[in-house]
Formats: sequence, C-alpha cells, structure tokens
Amino acid sequence: MHVSSLGCSLWLDPMVKRSHLPAINVTINETSIRSQLLQSDLAMENSQHLHLLYRACQGRLSLPDNPTALSAKTAYTAQGLFMDPEMATFPDDTEHVSVFVSAVAHPDFVYVQMTANKDRLLDLTDAIGVHVKLSSFCELKHIDCGLLVLAKFTADERWYRAKVVAVGDDDTFDVFFVDTGEQEWLGRDDLQPLPMKFQSLPFQAIECNLYHLEPPGEEWTDSVGDFLWEITRDNNDIPKTLIAQALHKTEARSSGQYRYTIKLYDTSKEYDVEIGQFLIAKGYARPSSTLIQELLPDTSSTEQVGFLQIPTLCAQILRSQQAEETVRLATEVQHIIAVNQRRKDAMREAGIAQCLCHILGHLSSARVVSAIVTSLTFFALNNDRNCEALDEVGVVNTICVLLDQMTEWDIQEPMCRCVRVLASNLTCRVGLLRRGALRILAAVIHSHVTTNDKLLDIACDAVCHLVTELADSDIVYITSSKCIEALCVCLANTSNSAALSKCMTALDKLATCSALRDTIRKFGGVKTLCHHLATGTSVPVLELTVQTLTSVTNGNLFNKDEMIAQEGTEILQRLKKDSRLSEVTRTQCATLHQQLVRMTASQQGHRQLRETHTRTNQSDCTSHQRSKLKIEPLPAKYCSSHVALRSAKPDISWHQDRWNLLLTVQVKDVRHTDNLCTFSQDTVTFRTVVDSTEYEFSFHLYELIVPAKCEVAVNHGDVKLGLRKVTAGCWPRLLKLKQMLPYLRTDFEKYIDSDSESDTDCHPPLTLARRSGLPTVPFSITDRPPISVTCRMEESWETDNSDSDDSSNSLYHEQDHAGYFQL
Repeated sequence: MHVSSLGCSLWLDPMVKRSHLPAINVTINETSIRSQLLQSDLAMENSQHLHLLYRACQGRLSLPDNPTALSAKTAYTAQGLFMDPEMATFPDDTEHVSVFVSAVAHPDFVYVQMTANKDRLLDLTDAIGVHVKLSSFCELKHIDCGLLVLAKFTADERWYRAKVVAVGDDDTFDVFFVDTGEQEWLGRDDLQPLPMKFQSLPFQAIECNLYHLEPPGEEWTDSVGDFLWEITRDNNDIPKTLIAQALHKTEARSSGQYRYTIKLYDTSKEYDVEIGQFLIAKGYARPSSTLIQELLPDTSSTEQVGFLQIPTLCAQILRSQQAEETVRLATEVQHIIAVNQRRKDAMREAGIAQCLCHILGHLSSARVVSAIVTSLTFFALNNDRNCEALDEVGVVNTICVLLDQMTEWDIQEPMCRCVRVLASNLTCRVGLLRRGALRILAAVIHSHVTTNDKLLDIACDAVCHLVTELADSDIVYITSSKCIEALCVCLANTSNSAALSKCMTALDKLATCSALRDTIRKFGGVKTLCHHLATGTSVPVLELTVQTLTSVTNGNLFNKDEMIAQEGTEILQRLKKDSRLSEVTRTQCATLHQQLVRMTASQQGHRQLRETHTRTNQSDCTSHQRSKLKIEPLPAKYCSSHVALRSAKPDISWHQDRWNLLLTVQVKDVRHTDNLCTFSQDTVTFRTVVDSTEYEFSFHLYELIVPAKCEVAVNHGDVKLGLRKVTAGCWPRLLKLKQMLPYLRTDFEKYIDSDSESDTDCHPPLTLARRSGLPTVPFSITDRPPISVTCRMEESWETDNSDSDDSSNSLYHEQDHAGYFQL
C-alpha cells in the first residue's frame, strides 16, 4: 500500500484485502475498497485527481515535466520517469484467440500469453540476456513498489521484465514477472534497471479465470492447480497451443488492464477438449450454479410429466453433491427414455438431445456417466434424425473425449455401445472417424484383449459398424489408427466366439479395399485366419473364416502365397467336402482351392524353367572349355515361393509443373508388376518385390489428382509415376501433412517454375519427364521386351472377383517366360 500525505490530506492506494496463493506464490487483491465504493454508487471517478495533486505538489517535490501523461495505471522506471505501461489484451474483433498457459494457481486464477506474440517475446528475452551479459552490473539504490525492473527468475536463471509489488523488511522484494504471471521474492542482486528499449512490447501476461467453475470442496487445493498445469503441457513439458474464447472482462485483480473470463480448448488431438469440462469430469471442479442455470434453465414452474421431467432431473443431477442421489436421478432419466421409445421424435423436439449433451460433459461419477450414455443410446437407436441431432449438439465429440480419457471398463462398455449405434448413421459415422474413434477403439481392444471378453465383443462390433461402406477418403483414418493391428491381435489371442466373429467381420469389410489387404497380412491376419480354418470346430466361425480369407486374398498373390505356406491348400481340399458347411461356403472353398493349386503349379513351372536354364548354361561352359568361368546354380532362397521378405522404403524424388507431378522411384529391375501402383483422388500407393526385398510406400497427397489420367513407366533403373492434378497450380509440398521423410526429396534440378507455364499447358503427366530431360520411353532391357504397365485404379477395387483373379494368375503364369507383364 502506498501511503502519501500532503498537509492535512492522506492518500491510501490501494486500500484492499489481499490474499496469498502459495501454489504460484502470488498475492492478489481479493477485495478493493475503491471498486466496492464505485460499484455501490457511493463514490465516483475523479478524473482531475492526479492533475490537482500535481499542482499541490509543485514547489514542494521533484516532479516530471509532463503531467498530462499521468493516469491511474502508472508505474515508473529506475530512472524515476513516470510511464503508462501497455498491457496485452485480447482483440475485441476476434472471438477465439490462440494462447499458451504461462502460470496457474487454480482454475480461478490463470495467466496466458497470446501465441501471436511468441516470436517477439522470445527475441526480447534473448536481447535482455545479451544486454545483462555485456553490460556492467548496476545496483538499484532505491527500490519501491511499482518500479519496473529486469529480474532473474530462479527456476531457469534467465532475466525477464518484472514489476516490484512489495518490499520486505530484509532487503527482499516481491517481484511480479509481467510477461509470464509468475511471482517470487528476490534479493537486490537479482534486480537491474529496465532500459526503455525493452518496453516497446506490451506486457504479455493476461489474467484470466475459467468459465464458471467452483472448487469440489470448500476451496481450491494445490492438486487442482497441478493437474491444470499438467494438462496444458505436452509429454515434453512444452506448453500446448490452446484456443481461448473470451466471454467477458472485468478489472484485473493482480496486474494488467483486464481480467478475462474464458473457455479454454485443447485442439491437439482429433477431437476438441474443453478444459473446464475435463476438470469437472476428472473430479477437480464443479459447475457453478450460474453455469447450471445457463445450461439447464429452471422449468420447475411448468407442468412436467413423462419425458418433460428430464431437463429438471438433469439440473438436479448437476446440483446434487450426494453420490447416491445423483445415481438415482440418472437412473430415472435412463428409465424415462427407455419407456418412451415410441416418442423419440417428440423428445427430440422438446430439446432432450441438448439436455443430455450438456449434462454428459459435466459429470465425474462413473455410474452416472454410464446411465446418461445408456440414455443417449436409447435415444439414438434406430432413429437417424435423433443421431444427427446428437451430432449437432456435440455428443459425438464428447463421447470420443470420454472414451479416450476414461479408462474404467464400466464407462467404456456403454460408450462402445453408443458408438456402435451412432455409427449406423452416415453423418455420425463420418464424425466419429474424423474424431479418432477407430484409434480409440483400437486402444480399447489392445487393453482388454485377454481380460474382458464382453467389452472386447462390443468394441469389435463398434469397429465393424464404423468400417461399413468405406469411402476412399476414409482409408487415411484406418491406416493411422492401428485398427487393423488391433483386430489381428484380437484374432490371435481371443477365444470368445462372439468377439472372434465380430473381428472377422470387420476384417472382411476392410478387405474390400485392396490397399488394406497387404496390411492385414503384415500383422499376421492371413496366418491367424488359416490357423482358425485348420482348428475351428464351430460351423459359423468356419464359414466366416472362409468368407474373410476369400476377401483378403482376392487379387493379392502375396496373401495367397501366405495361405500356401500355412498349408491352406490341404485345408480347403478337406473343407470343400465338409457337409456341415453351407453350399455357398463349400463353393468358396472350391474356388479358392483351385486358385491356390494354379498358383502352386505356376511357381513349380518357374522353378523348373530356372533349373533348366542353369543346366544349359553349365553344359555350354563345359563344351567351350570355359574353365575360368564359375557358374553356380540359382540359390534356393530365390527358387522357393515362401520367401522371407525384407521391407524397405525406396528413394523417391519428385518435381512438378502446373498440371502434373512426376515421382521417380529408385528401384531397379522391377519385373513383377502385379498391383504395382494404385491411385485414388488423394492417395498413391506403390508396392513391388525385387530380390526378396519388398519396396512400398503410401502417400496422402497435398491436393486431389485425377486417377484415370495417371501414368506409370517401368524402366531398368527406376519406376516413374506421372500424376495429373485436378486443378492447375504449384503445390507447396507433396504430402498432405507437414512431415519430413528421409527417403523423399524434391528434385530442384528438374523443378519447373509454375510462373513459366501456360494455363492451357495440360500435357500428359509422363511428358513432364521428357521436358525435364528424362527418357521418352521405358528403358528396354536387352534380354527381354520392355515392361508394359496399365495401372489399376481404385475405382475398380469393388469389381474384383474370383474369375478376374484366376485370369490374372493365368496371365502371370503364361507370359512370365517372355518377360512381359500386363496388369
């Protein structure tokens, strides 16, 4: 407190009740007498106060020359000059602002920094460090409250801008760091004058409180502040970039110009997390009565019968602090919705979807959450309009958040059921995929594959419904979710027939996309399916296994080769005569058996041809007495059809013009061109095997391409992929996501500036190679004719059938001797 006197007048500034927050060692003004007088209309602002005081002090004290610069929010520097420090504030024209959390006491006292000023603040901090290091130490002789200084923060021993807020008796000073919100007591040696050149950037610490939260007990505890600090940091203890929504502002309690009431959102994952709701869900906070009234207005004065009671019951659940009472109320809500299944449309029109969504995000009891989620499942069951209403009010996002963050099985079980019901609606299914539902369900399957058969069955069923009717754009969600890996692990480890059936059904649906069949094999799916085919006794499981294997091996020679290695030919020979199986299943067994037999014969023919070629070469060497030439038979590893493949990523270079992209894949002697390359509107997938090494990659492209106009040329030393863009223009990068791949580089020597290209220059993609000085035709190997490749597009994935598969195998067998392949 400043105490000043002049004549018979005494000034106290400020006259407040102060409270200390030990968690961050901050002292705040809890009650301001001046503010209370103004709010109660017992006093009014005196705009002439400082000017009248200036006149009264003239001739008695040393004063600055410019009294017009004085205001109520003043501080002064070590040189004694008064100034009006500029404070950072949220822009008035923007509702959402990107921020970091810089200091936390509890949800009612948080400091944030705007990310827009991050680089300027870092540069300023570095400049301060250089200034302190190069300049001689200048001890401050007179230090008083309000002095702006440079202060050394004890935690990292770096210097920052600060303000003295209190003076101790032992020559120590309570210092507030104006850019972070931290506060600590320092000695005189840790303070230096603040030069004017470091005052151009506004002070960055913005005082905030989270929207309408109350402590779960009588007051906030240190554990609440610690948890809030942890969830605003990543795994490397680096502040997360959050989104702040400023709702209203009041006068600052501690520092700065305003104190903002905000909602904080973490958008670092597929779904959005409202930090305040998450604190409530974890039991670290409670919704305030104001928030409850805002979410669920009081309707007790109106007549309430049947489902019209639900809003009042939901409000009572949030207000009640008795665990058993909240469970009873939630169970009553569940019962009302269950018995009103024929009135779902009326419930939707009465706003029940909004009530259930509002309450779901503000619950911490597992039993209450389970009852409300079950109510949502009843509400959405077999009603598309209700599903869409739930998606509109944010239920899909909230379900994904809780399912990912709540690890209790009694919460995960009803949530997986709810996901299964919501996935039956196209709108909700797309929303679930975009918010990472497949990744979350894969984690649930991994966690409970050997511990909870019931939850495993429900989770696999939910995956089944999510992968129904996959679009090309959905593949990226599957490949990034580890969903196939989780299903293959479940397939290999569970003995529950229900979970096994759901798992196989999901793999069968995933196999409709040819790009995913290789992934199923890599995680052991084909091997495990063959094991179930050989050891299974349940007729339904056997029939489902045959159906899944038929889908997984359709048009995929590598998966069929894996079946041969697992003695699938012999197993199918037995099953195609098993009278217990349906006629459809026996037909599938016979068709797949015939394909494996043909493939085996083809592989044997290849081995015999190689052996004959080797013996001929040896005979020629003997007749011409080539004693110095050492000829050895072809190693056995190249003659066997069961080769242990080594995976590798090929080196890839790329360049572009306005209409085309050219990818050069550095793989030599590509001979097997079956399924060499697959194009979709936003992906390109490449796969081949050369000398027991499997080269592959799959790229999610920056923008869309035209699959039908994409071209492939196989040369002796590389493979060139020509991609046609949907819209003309230069792409800033090849991939959708910003990532650095060690095997992918831009070929700047052949890079064509888009400014030099005509808008009508829409030539075929591979002519970009010719205009860059590349070969005009595929490289011709002297020993064999050139390889001709017609690449199969993803539009034909769904047209694969056993007949076309047989014909492709026949072509593969008959034309291999001529060294010519056509896909």
